[in-house]
Amino acid sequence: MKKLYEYAETWDGLLALVTDGVPEGPHLDFKRDAYSDSRKPLEKREADKEELRRDATAFANGGGGLLLIGIAEDGQGRACSVPGIENAAAHENNMRDVLSRSIDPPFTKSALRVRTVFDPQNATKGVVVVEIGESKVGFPHAVQGKSDAPLDFWIRTDKSKRRMTYLQVRASFQADEVQAAQQRLDSMALVEIRKLKYAIRSASWDFGKMVPLLEPLRIYVADLNFGPPVHSEVISAAGEVISAPRAGLTPEAARAAVDIIDEALPVYSLVGRAPEPPSDDDVALFRQASDYGWGLVYDGVKYLNSLPVISTGARLLGRLLRYCYLNEVKEVQDEVLEHFERARQVAKERRREHAIKVLDFFQHDALDDREGPPVPMPDGLEWVILGRDVPNKKKRPQKRRPRQR
Repeated sequence: MKKLYEYAETWDGLLALVTDGVPEGPHLDFKRDAYSDSRKPLEKREADKEELRRDATAFANGGGGLLLIGIAEDGQGRACSVPGIENAAAHENNMRDVLSRSIDPPFTKSALRVRTVFDPQNATKGVVVVEIGESKVGFPHAVQGKSDAPLDFWIRTDKSKRRMTYLQVRASFQADEVQAAQQRLDSMALVEIRKLKYAIRSASWDFGKMVPLLEPLRIYVADLNFGPPVHSEVISAAGEVISAPRAGLTPEAARAAVDIIDEALPVYSLVGRAPEPPSDDDVALFRQASDYGWGLVYDGVKYLNSLPVISTGARLLGRLLRYCYLNEVKEVQDEVLEHFERARQVAKERRREHAIKVLDFFQHDALDDREGPPVPMPDGLEWVILGRDVPNKKKRPQKRRPRQR
């Protein structure tokens, strides 16, 4: 399935809304008919203008969204046809004019885009696309009433809009203060993390000293009060262990670093899609972690010839691939798949057959639909996939001593 904004780029994209069965949601709304149609009575047209402003400000206060006029929906809120609207260009101009008035604060040019995607078979008919950006922190949008009427604050939730409660409005105005406090908290944490990062880097070659320095980093990923910049710096600090000279990297050090990186990643299910798509910050953390996973599998194959190190890196890449596969983060998914393929090529050149089997397992497990039996572990390599340094030794049966007579 495409991203929402990709559907609204072309007429074929709009038709794909129907074939893909895309439903309305917190960031998408369909309207069959145009707002403020000239054939309606004046009173109804004025009410439509108010409704348009409410819809647009609700999207802005709810994180932004896409309003498509000329799309019909079925009883479950899914796009079912694209009839478009006649005289679409005139409606586009009218909507742009309506949304430029009686909204406080006014939409900026970057926060509001109104355009028309025309039907290639009819030059006057099309779908009017309204793209609404998220309200700036501390500046929620409101609809201005007539004369001394109070400002009217709306917010989009799921498939509908509703008036914001007093607490929601209050929190919106205080959001800039909250953001400033968050930045101060993150800044203090970043200073401490960078001290640890420097200490880890200074202990290079001595993994006995490096690994204990990772433990304090857990504080910053366990505390939910810290934001993405802190988590990114934690990943970078743990990555100092992986980035140390290749020759001496131990499986214990690799696992300790990856454990911290894994804890610093945003929490997503490994069995189902998240209710909301990953944010840009989440995607950035995925990409950052994938670089360290790639470094481990590459060094493990080419320089260390260490299955435990290869498996540790492949496990991290597999987890990232699973997140991206389930949540359709295509760009990172493709990068991780490329990491797996490049590592396999190096393993083939080095004739590391066991390494190829380990890489294949973690990739296939990440892309498994979970409906059938689990992906089988390669025979004889269960020990390394489960995170052990050496295979379990089978105990030889002891011979009984003959009884003394």
